[in-house]
Amino acid sequence: IINLSFNEITGSIPRSLRQLTKLTRVHFGNNNLTNTIGSDLGLLTDLVDLYLDENYFTGTIPTEIGLLTELESFAVFNNHITGTIPTELSSLTKLRTLYLDNNNITGEIPSDLFTDYTEMIDFRVRANTDLFGTIPITLKYMTKLSTLYLDNCAFSGELPTELGQLTKLTELHLHQNDLSGSLPPELGSLTSLVQLYMDNNRLRDGIPTTLGKLVKLEYLFLYDNELGLKSNNGMSDIPTEFGQLTELKELRMNANRIHGTIPTEIGKLTLMEKLILDYNRLSGTVPEELGLMKNLKEMTLYENDNLRGSVPDSICENAVEEIVTGCSLNCTCCTCV
Repeated sequence: IINLSFNEITGSIPRSLRQLTKLTRVHFGNNNLTNTIGSDLGLLTDLVDLYLDENYFTGTIPTEIGLLTELESFAVFNNHITGTIPTELSSLTKLRTLYLDNNNITGEIPSDLFTDYTEMIDFRVRANTDLFGTIPITLKYMTKLSTLYLDNCAFSGELPTELGQLTKLTELHLHQNDLSGSLPPELGSLTSLVQLYMDNNRLRDGIPTTLGKLVKLEYLFLYDNELGLKSNNGMSDIPTEFGQLTELKELRMNANRIHGTIPTEIGKLTLMEKLILDYNRLSGTVPEELGLMKNLKEMTLYENDNLRGSVPDSICENAVEEIVTGCSLNCTCCTCV
């Protein structure tokens, strides 16, 4: 084992490292290492952990990494890695964690990368802004997956319904891409989810009522999409089934062109801290039941021009830190814009 993490080591990975062929763990994270990741690392075939994160490595991921078939953890996040994801990484069938995030990786995810990743629990390629293409349906083979971060890339196309087979997921981050089409109803099968981030895409065709089955959900971010629009020129509203999400702390659905009224069932979400609904097309009144959300700290309702009446006093009595509404609503504790 070599663990030199969190030092201020400079220079390159020493070539003499290749002589230590019985090494099982190499931890060089959080240093100031530079230059490329040498292909010599492919000689360390007993490696179980390889952590090279938080350095200044450049160049590509060596294809020789695919020779490390005992590897369970590989981390190169927060570097300056370029090039594509080598198809040779598909040989690492014992991988449990793969962190490639915050680099300059380009191209598409190899379609067969996930086929044998049956032990994977945490996969992250977030913040590689030139990583594009569709999300491979072969994700379905990672049935033990708990964390999936594909956000802040350039993925496009529709969400594969196969995501619904990843029933161990607790965190699903697909925000800040160019995804289109609809939210698959199959997402309702992900009943272990705690975080679902789908914001800043081009999703439309409504919000599946099946999301009401995600009863462990604490953070639901759907903002900056077009979920209020349907391909048949119809309009979509907030599902009453959201009243079942009693663990929810943040619901962000702003900028979606959502129609209809605010469901009274939202008042059942007593752990809610932030309810963000601005820039939609909501109508009707603000339900009295929202006053039951005693933990509410922030609520935004502005740019919903068809909301009328008053914000119930019971909401103001909860000492909410910030409520921002349109000026068509009467409110004793709100900021009107």
